[in-house]
This record gives sequence, structure tokens and C-alpha cells, in this order.
Amino acid sequence: MWDYVKLILLGLVALVAAIAADWGHDLAYKLHAALIMLIAAGMFIW
Repeated sequence: MWDYVKLILLGLVALVAAIAADWGHDLAYKLHAALIMLIAAGMFIW
């Protein structure tokens, strides 16, 4: 059960970070949002 909760949360974090990276205004914000998205997506797949 806990594994499904982690998958849902990691998917949501990756989705929100992707939206934040797209809507960001400055480069540093976009870069950090993209890093969070990639790390969450990698942990989701792993």
C-alpha cells in the first residue's frame, strides 16, 4: 500500500514541477523546477 502512495506522490511532484518549469519567469527557477521534475521522475521509474 505504501508503495502506491509513494508512486502517486512522486508522479504529482513531477507533474507540478513540470508545470512550474513551464510557467517560470527566470532561468534559475526554471532550472531548479526541471531538476526537481527529473529527480522525481527518476525516482518514480526506479
